[in-house]
Amino acid sequence: MVEIAFSLRDIVKTFPGVRALDGASLEVRAGEVHGLVGENGAGKSTVIKVLAGVYQPDAGTVAIAGRTLDAVTPAAVHAAGVRFIHQELHLVPHFTVAESVFMGQEVGGILGLDRKGMQRRAETFLRERLKVEIPGDRLIRDLGTAGRKLVQIARALIDGKARIVVFDEPTAPLASEETSTVLRAIEALKAEGIAILYVSHYLNEINEVCDRATVFRLGRDVAVFDAVHAGSGPELVAAMVGRELADLYPDRAERTRGEPGLDVSGLSD
Repeated sequence: MVEIAFSLRDIVKTFPGVRALDGASLEVRAGEVHGLVGENGAGKSTVIKVLAGVYQPDAGTVAIAGRTLDAVTPAAVHAAGVRFIHQELHLVPHFTVAESVFMGQEVGGILGLDRKGMQRRAETFLRERLKVEIPGDRLIRDLGTAGRKLVQIARALIDGKARIVVFDEPTAPLASEETSTVLRAIEALKAEGIAILYVSHYLNEINEVCDRATVFRLGRDVAVFDAVHAGSGPELVAAMVGRELADLYPDRAERTRGEPGLDVSGLSD
């Protein structure tokens, strides 16, 4: 039996003059990477903020691990094991990797902070869970963008309670090689049974890393694709824009040339 990690059903969210979500639904299974795609304004960011408890839906339900939340608040969502990895890094450049990973959840010792213990735990987490070697005493400012993104992921998951991770445009600031590093970390989390919602404009990444993908258009879910990595890029795009690619770029009609309207020869100053 398929275990549903979380679901949003018939979500409606209206702002003054705008119906951002118009009965949208989204379902993510445990242990899968599920893509969420759509054009700008399709409702992706709004539905993420509803799941995070930032926006309260006007209608619809949010359920996590089969339990419908009576009040969708940031605290309730966090307690249910949902973590968010945003595009912005929000790391302090002069902090070490270990300090950044444990920010807000520092480990104490007899004489204050257990810095060596935090360093060991941070390095172990990065190595064993995210498959990357980063020294815990290295400063954030000395890391590349991919390294900083992995530290951000470790910080969100270090408490060991994450069951669902939402990645919102995680590779937007990354180069191609850095993107591969982050995608490998996501695959490692999937192997642990963590449910992952992957939001991206890069359809090649959706095809590469996702097991399924939901397409949003104009505030609604309009399609769900299975086995995206098997090749359904054109179908995804057609669902996103509401028409086939051939309709966007039609073949040019053949033109019949008539008699010249003007013929000039031997022209000089």
